[in-house]
Amino acid sequence: MAAVLQRDSLSALLLDDDMDLWLEEPEPMVEPSTVDVLASLIADDDGDNVIDPRCRGANDGLFLDDSDETEGSTTSGGIDEEADLAERMQDEQAWKRRKHREAMQRCRMRKRNRMGTLEKQEKQLLLILQQRMRDLELVRKKRFPRESNRMLLAASEDVLMSSSNLLGDFQRLSLSQRRRTLADMVYIRQNLLRERRALETALCDHQKFNKILAQAAAEMSPAVSDPFEPSPSANPALQPDPLGSCPAGSGHPVDGGHWVQYLEDEPPFFYVPEPLEVIDAHVRDCFQRVRRLQAGFTLKQFVPVTEAHCLGWCAQRSLALNEQNQSIVRVRFTKRIPRSRATLDEIQHASWRVLSCEKQNARLYSSRVVAKIVQRVNADTYIFARNSPNKDGHLNVRYFSLHSQMEYRTEANERATVTLMLLLDKEPLMVDDAPDHKGPPVIWLKEGTLFLNFTEKARLPHESEDAIEIEYGGSIRCLSEEHAQYLMVEIGGILMRWEHLVIPPRLLKLD
Repeated sequence: MAAVLQRDSLSALLLDDDMDLWLEEPEPMVEPSTVDVLASLIADDDGDNVIDPRCRGANDGLFLDDSDETEGSTTSGGIDEEADLAERMQDEQAWKRRKHREAMQRCRMRKRNRMGTLEKQEKQLLLILQQRMRDLELVRKKRFPRESNRMLLAASEDVLMSSSNLLGDFQRLSLSQRRRTLADMVYIRQNLLRERRALETALCDHQKFNKILAQAAAEMSPAVSDPFEPSPSANPALQPDPLGSCPAGSGHPVDGGHWVQYLEDEPPFFYVPEPLEVIDAHVRDCFQRVRRLQAGFTLKQFVPVTEAHCLGWCAQRSLALNEQNQSIVRVRFTKRIPRSRATLDEIQHASWRVLSCEKQNARLYSSRVVAKIVQRVNADTYIFARNSPNKDGHLNVRYFSLHSQMEYRTEANERATVTLMLLLDKEPLMVDDAPDHKGPPVIWLKEGTLFLNFTEKARLPHESEDAIEIEYGGSIRCLSEEHAQYLMVEIGGILMRWEHLVIPPRLLKLD
């Protein structure tokens, strides 16, 4: 039998040895034939011994028979063993190739995973770097603000140098050129002042918008709390104080109403918002009252009426008593300005910004007036809580005023806008004053109408261009005749201050 390695020992050798040993092919071991064995034995005997010739033939015959049989068996066994060896070698090569493919797949998989991890780390490091750079820039600006100050100082020095040069150039001009230059400078100054007022109004609107956002956030914060938390109504002892929980001047309704802190040194009052249907009815009713009031002055239905002219205004005033022996003040002021100074839309927009702003509105009065917005219906309608101007400076005479603006067409098909101000027949729920509170009791006015109308008018014979007619009027039920007389004088001052804030000033023209 051929000495060939068994399959189990070969597999163990392939698994234990290095990969390089797999490439060595084992040499087949073939068993020698019987003739070769006898020949080797004869060669080992003494060389002097000579075989008997008589035995040579027998030996030859024996050798021939044995050699024929041995050669036949050896040939058939060798072919089978070579086929088995070739098959085993093919199996070994296929196994090697499979193992190599699996190893390469694992290597590529590890490489892809490693690259993905590195890319994620790179993105995270970039984000951290950008955040650190922003933080470093903020720290630098806080620690070294002098750099920006130096830039401002350098710019101011440049302005001073240029102004000194302009002053020298101005002194070298002739008298007529100086006048024209001065007129241009006045015109530029007025434009800058107008832009400044517009920016201040825009800033006021922005602050109000921020306040609205803060109030909305405060209103939404309880809604997004833990839904499983018990409500305050479940335990009356845990309910917060409504007077202390409401911020001053809050304008958002809570459960149909909210507390309003009108003054810091007095308790708040509870305001219930007006429904939209009621507000629309109030606006329509106020517009009809304004039309009747205009017609009454035009047709001279109010007696007595005093008329005066001052600074371009035509003032008509009437003080009378109604059936309840109460003083009723009716006023009407009219003025025309050329359209070259301002358009109707510009005047209406500027006037609405003043009348709808709490701080700007207070600037119209000579005495102290506190106005707070208690309800915002839309961009064109507000409800104020405010006091009536008083010569003694008291803030106890108050009223709720509905402000609304609209555009319409007159009977002559003239374009016009009107701002309506209606005193609501409304009195809030007041908290009892403290025992040590000093001052007159609060009185709420409940009847009155004011309006501010702008109409595009065609030019008159003595005018050089078309004009905008400004008309301010109203009817107010006062507490006394003394209060009515004070309001008649105060309204004139209100118009003067309103004109200074809204109407562009007239400029001198020098030829």
